[in-house]
This record gives sequence, C-alpha cells and structure tokens, in this order.
Amino acid sequence: MFGIFPKLSFLDQQAKWDSRDAVAMVASEIANYPRLLTLELRGNTLGVEAGEAIAEALQYHPELQHCLWSDLFTGRLRAEIPPILRSLCGSMMKANVQLVELDLSDNAFGPIGAESIKDFLESPSAYSLEILKLNNCGLGIGGKQIATSLIECHRRAASVGRRFALKTFVAGRNRLENECAIALAAAFQTLGSLEEITMHQNGIKKEGITALASAFRGNPNLKKIDLGDNTATQTGAHAISKALPMLHKLESLSLADCLCRDAGCHYIIDALNPNTNPALEFIDLSGSELTADAALRIAERLPKFGGNVRLKIECNNFGDEFELVRERMPEFVDCGETDDDQGSLDSDQSEHESDSNSEDSEHDISAQPTKAVSPADKQQLADTLQGLLSDMAALQVAAEARGDVPFPQTEEGTTITCLNQQKKWDKREDVAHLIEEIWASPNLATLELRGNTLGIHAGEAIADALENRHHLRRCLWSDLFTGRLRAEIPPILRALCGSMMKANVQLVELDLSDNAFGPIGAESIKEFLESPSAYSLEILKLNNCGLGIGGKQIATSLIECHRRAASAGRRFALKTFIAGRNRLENECAIALAAAFQTLGSLEEITMHQNGIKQEGITALAAAFQHNPNLKKIDLGDNTATELGAHAISVALTMLPKLESLSLADCLCRNAGCHYIIDALNPNTNPQLQFIDLSGSELSTDAALRIAERLPKFGGSVKLKIECNNFGDDFAMVKSRMPDFVDCGESEDDQGSLDSEDDERFSDED
Repeated sequence: MFGIFPKLSFLDQQAKWDSRDAVAMVASEIANYPRLLTLELRGNTLGVEAGEAIAEALQYHPELQHCLWSDLFTGRLRAEIPPILRSLCGSMMKANVQLVELDLSDNAFGPIGAESIKDFLESPSAYSLEILKLNNCGLGIGGKQIATSLIECHRRAASVGRRFALKTFVAGRNRLENECAIALAAAFQTLGSLEEITMHQNGIKKEGITALASAFRGNPNLKKIDLGDNTATQTGAHAISKALPMLHKLESLSLADCLCRDAGCHYIIDALNPNTNPALEFIDLSGSELTADAALRIAERLPKFGGNVRLKIECNNFGDEFELVRERMPEFVDCGETDDDQGSLDSDQSEHESDSNSEDSEHDISAQPTKAVSPADKQQLADTLQGLLSDMAALQVAAEARGDVPFPQTEEGTTITCLNQQKKWDKREDVAHLIEEIWASPNLATLELRGNTLGIHAGEAIADALENRHHLRRCLWSDLFTGRLRAEIPPILRALCGSMMKANVQLVELDLSDNAFGPIGAESIKEFLESPSAYSLEILKLNNCGLGIGGKQIATSLIECHRRAASAGRRFALKTFIAGRNRLENECAIALAAAFQTLGSLEEITMHQNGIKQEGITALAAAFQHNPNLKKIDLGDNTATELGAHAISVALTMLPKLESLSLADCLCRNAGCHYIIDALNPNTNPQLQFIDLSGSELSTDAALRIAERLPKFGGSVKLKIECNNFGDDFAMVKSRMPDFVDCGESEDDQGSLDSEDDERFSDED
C-alpha cells in the first residue's frame, strides 16, 4: 500500500538505539527526509534518549501520515516506554500532523501505554486517524482508556466541524475481558465508521460479545470481524447473528474457538444471506464444539451461498463421523484433518452450558430435554421451533420495540399502487376496496397513493388498515391532498404516521412531495420522524411542500432521530434528502446543514429553488464535507454567488463518489465557476458525470478559460453552461468547446454583461 507514498523504513534492522549518538544518523535522515509520509521503525529497540532525538526530528514533518512503530521496545523496562511514547506523540502534536495510521502492536507496554498515548488520541492530530493497531500490547484495563479517548476524539472533532472516522481497530491478545470490551463497544457505537474490528484472544465472555454485537449494528460498513478465541457461547453468537443482516459489506467473520456450540453456529449460518451479505467471502466456526448432527444440518443450508463463501469448521467434535461429515460438505467447506478433530462429545458435554447461560437454553436447538431424544426427534423439534419463530410476527415486533432483536428480514413484499387514478377519497366507503387490498396483503411493502386526493375520514380508514402491516417499507404519498384545506392535512398525516408507529414499521422511503401542507405539515410528521419506525429511513422526499420555517422542524427531527437511534444501538443513516421549492431560505438551510453534518450518511441532497443565499450555501457546503458518500448535489436556482461557490469548491475535494453537481441559476459568476472547475478532478472525483453551471452570469473570457481546463476530464463529464452571458461571442464560444459541453442555444443566451454588471459584487458579498 505504501509503494506510492514517500516512505522511510528501518524495518527489522535489529538496531539497539539507546543514546542520542546511537540514533544520530537515523534522526538526521528523518529530519532531512523530503515529504515524509510514512516512518517505519518496527523491528528495532528504542531507548528514552534516542526516542527524544527521533521526536525532535519529527517536528519538521507535519505531512507525516503513517507511523509503523510495532515491535519497537524489545528488552526495554516497562517504565522506559511511557516517556518515549509521550515525546514521540508530543512532537507529532506540535507539528500538527494529520495522522492516518498508528501501529504500536507487539509492544508490551500494558495499561500505562494507554495513558501515554491518551493526549495524542484526543488531539486534533488524531481527528484524521483511520487505522489504529494495538495488537499484543498487554493493555488489560488500559482498554477502557483507549475507549474513552476514542469517544473524546469524536466529540472534539465534531465540535470543530471535523469527523473522526476510524476504519480499522486491531487489538488482539490484550486481556481486555468483558469490562474493556463493553467500553470499546460504546466507542464503536459512537464512531459508526469501522470497517475492521479485530479483537481475538482477549478473554471476552458472552456479556462483552453481546455488547460488541450491538455496536456492530451501528457500523454498517464493517468488512472484517475477528473475535476468535474468546468465549461467545451460543448467547454471544445469537447476539452477533442479530447484527449480521445489517452488515451488507461484510467480507470475513471469524468466531474460531469461541465455543458457539451447535445452536450458536446455526444462528450464524441462518442469519447470513447472499442478499443481505453479498460481499461475504469467509466464515470461521472452527473450535465451536460443533457436533456431527449439527454440521450435517449446516450442510443443508449451504447451497444458498452458491460456492462464493469459504467456511472453516476444523477442530470441532465430529468424532467417528468425521469422514462422513467431510464427504457431505461442499468443496468450499474446510473441515480440517482428522488429527485436529476433538472427538465426539459425551452426553454430559453435549448438554453443558453454564448456569449463567440458562436463560437462552430454550432457544438452543441442540439442548436436550430431560428424557433422551433421538437425533431425528431433535431435528423435528428444531424445525418446528424455527417455523413457530417465523410465524410469530407480533412477538417479533414487540421484541424489536424493546431492542432485543433486529426487525425480521423478509423477501420483497407486496406493492399496492393507486398511481394517478385521480380518485377523490372522502368517506370510509370510498376506500373500501383499497382497505380490502391492504388486509389481503400481510407482507405489504410498498403503498403508492400519489395522484389522488385524500380526506380525513378516508385517511383514518387507511390508517386503521395499516396498524398491523409491519413489513411496510415504502410510502409513496406525493400529490395526495389536492383541493384539500390546509387544516385537513395534519390530522390525516398524524393518523397515517401513528398507525405506522403502532405497527413498528421500519420505513425505508417516505415521499410526501407536492403536498402544499406548509409548516404545519412538518409538525404533523415530527413524532414519526423521531420514532423507532424512522431509524431505518433512507429516503425522505419533501419536494414542493411549502415548508417555509417548517424546515427547521424537519432538521430538528432528523437530529433527534439520530440521537435516539444511537442510544438504542441503532444507526439512522438517511441517504436521500429532497426538499426543493420550499422557501427554506438561509435560516432553514443552516439548520438542515447541521442535521446533515450530524448524520454523515447522505448520498443525495436536492434543495433547488429555496431562496438560499451565500450564508446558507456556505453552511451546506461545510456539511457536504462530512458526507463523503455524496453522489448528487442540486442547489439550483439559489443565490450562491462567488463566495458560496468557493465554499462548495472546498468540499468537492472530499467527495470521491460525486456523480452530479448542479449550481444552475446560482449566480456563481466568473470566479465562482472557476473555483468549481478548478476544484473538480478526475483523481479525487473519479465518478463525476455531470456539472451544471447554467445561468451563472458567465462571460466569454471566463468560458474560454474554462475550456482550457476541460481536457483533464477526458470527455467523461458533461458540462452544461447554457443561459449565460456570451452575447455576440456565443457562436465562437460554442465552436471552441468540446463535444461534451452544452452551451445551449443562442436564443437562451442572456447577452453580454456591460462593464458595471461584469464587475458587480453585492454589498453583502
């Protein structure tokens, strides 16, 4: 990974750096190294005086990003290590580095090491940290200090408009046990950005595993989880299984030597699915005390993976049936060798689970009743129990409300659509047929009512029918109140939203566009937007609703939903927000910017034609920086001016997934358009497809200078610059532009700016 970065390495030189003299050449090389991004010291041993010399050299390198300092204190007294760490970290803070990776693995500094790096981990130099490796450091109770520092770093970064987004946390072999595992789980939950969590061999038991599993649900980008050689038992495995349907990017899961037992392994295999875990490549359930019967039942479930996932189940308890199990398994299952098998469990072992685990024995499909039962009877019992659990929807809903289990994952459900039927639903009788359809669709997932007009009594009837439709995911209710008095709309919205909350739906999309309900409409959906039913919301469309000052209420509700979801171990990750033509103006734009910054999950923000001026645009631009997954931004027909365009240009370098940017009719003027074009780059914005700078008061000279910058896009990006001010030069400008630039037609051109227009800059600018 570092081949493309300037890197200075002293890897495995086995040098013993005690004094300043011993390390003089190394320190000099570090101090004089041009653009030092990576410093690799691992495989040597560093003393106090030598550490001070290297620390002084680091003060010259604010560009430093990667510190690979594992295995650096072999043979040192534990008391020597803290002053060395403090001097190294102090120098980095003094240089104001923006560190990306810190690897201190295989340094047995114990809890005092955690204290030594506390100040650094809570400093601005750590706000950029993506990789933290503390493997085999003997942290012990120091793991709590690490957790506290991660949470504090997140808080401090947020307070200055930054986002601490740690991606990799590695801390295996540290004797963390339950207390530290629970503390770290709270940190992971706060961050929500983890892609790898490796905490193998830490003496963590089911309580700690359960806490970590809850945190996994708040980190949807997780790709690798390794909790091997802890004691999950079936209780911990069950908790992990509840998180798995929410981890769509998961690639590798290791629960090796975690004593998951038969039931725990079944929980894991049943929870994983190629639809919800499409990136999955590897599962390790070795050393789980898995019996032959349970392994054979797992074999029946494996075809769903289609051979794309490697499963490892060596060192289990197949005994004399090892060869039978191995030949019944697909090629992608590694059973290990017979020599590694732990032999059949006797009856006492097969039933064993500590008294503390007795609360979930009723869920253990391998648990034996008092009198002996044959394997066939056990399988029949397990199948019956599985069927009952699948059918008990009401109990599952209640459990979800308590936060005990994730909402059940179902196949794509039923869609009921009344699109553009132009019906006028006033009375209950008017919607009788629709009610029958709803009742006949227990798996109703999408309800499309747009293009009709709904009155209070008919709305209450539909609401009553939705009270038990907990699989509902998409409510497409735009253009639903045409001709209704504004006072009629709030009770209808409250009734519909109240029913969804009662059913504990986990809504994914809510579209209320083209309903002119004004600010009172925002109040009407407040309770729903802050409820558990909205924690799953990904798409919110409120286009052309006349929200006005109600936009502040929407912003407040989004922030409150995020807070409540986090407190319940969930993550509110809104992806699409559309609220064009709402008269939001600066006040609401600034409030919504604060909400977007809090969420950090947006992929589309469309807020065209809202009367937003440069202050509001600048606030939104700052929020864009905290939403790195943004693909589409549309702020058209607001008044950005040069200053707003400049603020947006700063954010563009942090949006690697951006596909479309519209600043049409935003009066960005010449300078603003140049800010935008100069900031965009095929390296930092490789997915960019479309830019709209129409109606920017762009002059001929500025357009021609833009033409000189366009080759960097290589024809992959369409640029629209119609309705600008080329005047008599329109044909010339159009002829000088590449094919992928749309200048519009000469009739749309706004004519040349006179000298006063060309120079004007508003007083507030």
